[in-house]
Amino acid sequence: MPVEKLKPKKRVVRKAAAPKTIVPVLPPEPKARRVDPSLKLYRRIAVSFVLLTCMLLAGVVYLSFASATIHVVSKPQTVSVSQGFEVVETPTSDAQIHGQVLSTIFEQAKTFTLASGSGQVVEQKAGGMVTIYNTSSANQPLVEKTRLLSPEGILFRIDDTVIVPASGSVSVTAHADAVGKSGEIAASTFTIPGLNETLQKKIYAKSIEAFTGGEVSVQVLTQEELDADATALEQEITDAAKVQLIAQAGAPSGSVFTTDILERKSDTEPGAETGQVTLSLRLRLTGVFFEKNDVWSAVQKALLAAVPEDLELEATSADAMTFSITKADTDAGTATIGAKLDATAHLSDMSSLLDKKRFVGKSTASVITDLQSYDLITSASVSVTPFWLKRLPSLPDHIYVEVE
Repeated sequence: MPVEKLKPKKRVVRKAAAPKTIVPVLPPEPKARRVDPSLKLYRRIAVSFVLLTCMLLAGVVYLSFASATIHVVSKPQTVSVSQGFEVVETPTSDAQIHGQVLSTIFEQAKTFTLASGSGQVVEQKAGGMVTIYNTSSANQPLVEKTRLLSPEGILFRIDDTVIVPASGSVSVTAHADAVGKSGEIAASTFTIPGLNETLQKKIYAKSIEAFTGGEVSVQVLTQEELDADATALEQEITDAAKVQLIAQAGAPSGSVFTTDILERKSDTEPGAETGQVTLSLRLRLTGVFFEKNDVWSAVQKALLAAVPEDLELEATSADAMTFSITKADTDAGTATIGAKLDATAHLSDMSSLLDKKRFVGKSTASVITDLQSYDLITSASVSVTPFWLKRLPSLPDHIYVEVE
């Protein structure tokens, strides 16, 4: 029986299954928590409190450390007062003070030398020495005023008659024919125009030094210098006379004098050429003597009343007073005098112009402009702390004012 061939079995290749995609499973989102409205309010209050605290702290720091200094340079002011008093031997009222009146006559003469520079420029004839040469074989006589001519054409004349020896020379002075500086020439050679042309070549003159004296300064007494010398003599006599009268009065602390010139003489009149002048003066000196303290209290009271409200006085004393005589009667022993006092005052730091309340919160520029607008203030400046501040503190106690 035939054997059946076995057919090979077909291999079945199975395709690999595609990998499965794993999708993660997320947990469910939590539900939003519901915020309590009252909690939001509390948060806002807390934040506002913190901000307010910071602002208050900044304000406290500002108020504690912020300051300003105003520096003012005051313009000095003169305050003057005058008071009149009657000087008598025995006072009987407040307008009278005890004192005495003395008078005497003094006379003195003195010679004064004219001051340098009081001279007057005068034109004269310039002159100098010349040597006249004679190269001829005969003596040559030249009379006084013989002409000499310079190369510049300036004419001179010799002062004396001379005889110039043959083959010799002679020296003589000569002066310009005209006055003024034109005759001031340097050393030169001169021709003698009075001689003929042949002799002019043989007889001539030469100068070794320049001619001078065309303009000279002469001392002339002027009215101004005479008056100045008289004033100096008057002061000299008065100073000596005051010493005598003060000693006679017993050297009181206060005195005032007046001078009357009775006679003035001069040995030279203004316009005269001279180097000195002698003056004599006769004068009467009247002195009123008293004690300064007798008038000081009244003058000081008047001065305090005259000081404006915004000013304060600098220190002064009775020695700053000046006195004048209105009238004096030496026979009666009475006089009327005036006492004057000029004191210096400056802006007071208590002035309403410097009231700190005026500057609170203002800018530094406006404060300076305001202060410098017053006549009593020369200049003003402001410094602040901290330096970056542009305005002055809001507390008057933190503002300081310095017056120079």
